[in-house]
Amino acid sequence: KRSGTYTQMQLVKLFSGTGYTENASEGEALQATALWNGLHLIGSAVAKVEKHVKQDMGDDVVEVRGNHRLSRLLKRPNPFTTPFEFFEAMAAYCALYGNAYAWVRRDGNSLPIEVWMIHPGTVTVQYYPERGNALYSFILHNRAMTVASADVIHIKKLAWEDDNLKGANGLHYHGG
Repeated sequence: KRSGTYTQMQLVKLFSGTGYTENASEGEALQATALWNGLHLIGSAVAKVEKHVKQDMGDDVVEVRGNHRLSRLLKRPNPFTTPFEFFEAMAAYCALYGNAYAWVRRDGNSLPIEVWMIHPGTVTVQYYPERGNALYSFILHNRAMTVASADVIHIKKLAWEDDNLKGANGLHYHGG
């Protein structure tokens, strides 16, 4: 087998859950056209869905109208990322790694001003039961950071591990 080339049986094993038995690296797995196209289809489908900000009003949940801070973040997560790119990547990260993370950058009043995607491969989560919270450590823009769970958006896929801190990583379960 050449690097990045997969037989039909290997792809069947990869996508059927029967356990892709060869040790493919992340880079090799992403070279599989079927995997890449699948991630793009999933990510772009999620990115195309219209997003709304809603507020819980006790007995009712209402859509927030106007120039709300969170509505602005949905329209431009940060200066370098479009909403389509943000949601496409978050969905693809979740599908492939079982987790999608984003750091919420806040202003001096603790109000959210930007949202930055974090590559799941750089994230560790440490839960502190005595405090009832978690800390997330990761690399962003070549800088090591540790932040409270209140400043991280964490989307988990099939979080069936014992600690329930992370979702099921498809690369691990399928031989990566």
